[in-house]
Amino acid sequence: MPATVSIIIPCYRQARFLEGCIASLREQTYAHWEAVIVDDGSPDDASEAGARAMAQDSRVRFVQRPNGGPSAARNTGLRASTGEFIQFLDADDYLKPDKLQRHAAMLNAEPGLDLVYGNAWYFDDAEPTKQIRQGFGPDPHEDWVANTAALPVAPLLQLVQRNTMPICSPLFRRSVLDRAGFMDESMRALEDWEFWIRCANAGACIRFDPAPEAECLIRLHASSASHDRAFMSGAELNMRVSCMAYLQDHKARRLMLAGIGRLLAWRKGTDRPSTYRRLQELVKGGEERTALLIAMHLGPGTRLHGLIRPVIERLPWHIRSLAAV
Repeated sequence: MPATVSIIIPCYRQARFLEGCIASLREQTYAHWEAVIVDDGSPDDASEAGARAMAQDSRVRFVQRPNGGPSAARNTGLRASTGEFIQFLDADDYLKPDKLQRHAAMLNAEPGLDLVYGNAWYFDDAEPTKQIRQGFGPDPHEDWVANTAALPVAPLLQLVQRNTMPICSPLFRRSVLDRAGFMDESMRALEDWEFWIRCANAGACIRFDPAPEAECLIRLHASSASHDRAFMSGAELNMRVSCMAYLQDHKARRLMLAGIGRLLAWRKGTDRPSTYRRLQELVKGGEERTALLIAMHLGPGTRLHGLIRPVIERLPWHIRSLAAV
């Protein structure tokens, strides 16, 4: 029998989008899937929308739980699912019709491949037919998924520099959970990015698939937390510090510390004392400790940075990069 794909769909205040989400699954050319909708204590009519979805297709299941955030909802769905392959999908997003077929075929053809992901288009409610590549940096139209996947380094080193994949881009083997664990329920933002880092850190074989038919479609919301730069930078800082607790690869740790230094510089030191205390227990060796001291006390945003910048610029490049100079 072909492998079953378990599609995990958390739903919180998104009941009105569920019909379209499930419709994109019913259009899949790969028929061997189950969808687990998780009502995360949603105050709208998620239960009625879930009941309608189950009545229309026997492959759809519906689970309810008290509100616990997206990670807790996805973990609930994972535990309720049975498929060999896992696909995350938010209730307001879609998959292209051949997405599951293509990625399931790739995993079946290569037993050593653990996770395959495609690109994504973004669309707005007001103009659903107008799709863009949503950049999150200076270029709002940057093809960030493909550009990051093209970096000539291992997936782990790509991921510690920036996220490489939206939540609904990958299809992965359930066996990855045995090595990487489930999602971190303490995180209310960027939990997917941290999960992908954990997968790569656990040795998962990851590959980007540039085929247009393997893409997902992601809805943009004006009220999304991703538009709150201060909130997202704080979430990223917390995520990066948490990753330092388990990362072992030397280059990955250097890049992660560099990201922490850049965030602290942008946030103008508001998180320096608490971050410094957390990192003191996590850094290893003289090089990391030197970089930490520079980033905390001499890096951009600190009082002495302008005075000692000429000295910092003469330090080895990897120390300068860690200090976000």
